[in-house]
Amino acid sequence: MNLPPVVSAEEWQAARGALLVKEKKATRARDELAAERRRLPRVHIEKDYVFEAPAGKARLLDLFEGRRQLLLYHFMFGPNQDAGCDGCSMFIDQVGHLAHLHARDTSFGVSSLAPR
Repeated sequence: MNLPPVVSAEEWQAARGALLVKEKKATRARDELAAERRRLPRVHIEKDYVFEAPAGKARLLDLFEGRRQLLLYHFMFGPNQDAGCDGCSMFIDQVGHLAHLHARDTSFGVSSLAPR
């Protein structure tokens, strides 16, 4: 295995400083791209989506729970799978209490093709 060379603390600091400049440039570019994405036009959804929810059938509008925004996460779980996607499982495990989203007039939902 090819490992980076061992250098003095001063050489490492100089290399780290040069990399930090590139990292900040990449962060600014990503932030600009995200802002551009947020400015994309919206589209009116014509389809009448219906979901199987814990309390029965729910339409897409119902998932908003009266809030202005909805974050809807698609949990990948194919019909021929025995378990959900590892990445999706890890993400959902990290979702905290939804009070913070609710305070910002946002609901959170998860959709999947998983069996009930």
